[in-house]
This record gives sequence, structure tokens and C-alpha cells, in this order.
Amino acid sequence: MGCEVGDDDMNNERKADDGGPAFPSHETSDTYNDQQGMTLRDYFAGKALQGLCASFPNVASRDLRMFIDEAPATAYMLADAMLRARQS
Repeated sequence: MGCEVGDDDMNNERKADDGGPAFPSHETSDTYNDQQGMTLRDYFAGKALQGLCASFPNVASRDLRMFIDEAPATAYMLADAMLRARQS
């Protein structure tokens, strides 16, 4: 992977633009819970992680630890790139 992103970097990116809710609800009920669910950034990262996992099927056990450590940060980097692409 080779993409290192610290938690602070990911939190700052998220605060800047998380894409809003992935599946917005337009309910107007008094009993509606104000939680918005996952953000579009989280949704994109999940899809990117799915693709990363599918492209890394025959990993040796020594490489698996490195993949597990780096794949989530890489997925969020890809999600951030997708969000930037939507703005252009």
C-alpha cells in the first residue's frame, strides 16, 4: 500500500468534507432519530476497501499483517479522492 495517513489527517479531512449522509432520510416524524448514519466518505471507503480486499486474495501470512494495517487508511485516501472528484 505505502500510503500512510495519521488519524489527525483523516479527522481533518472528514471535518472539511465528509460528503454528507450516504443515504439521507427525509422523514419528518416527531419520533425520527436525528442520527444520519454513515457518511458518503465512509460509504466510499467501504467500497474501496472491498475492492482492495478482492485484489489481494492470495496473501502470504507475513504480508497479511501489513495489508491489514495499511488497507483502511488507503481506503479512506481513495474515498477522499472520490469526494474531491465529485466537486470538480
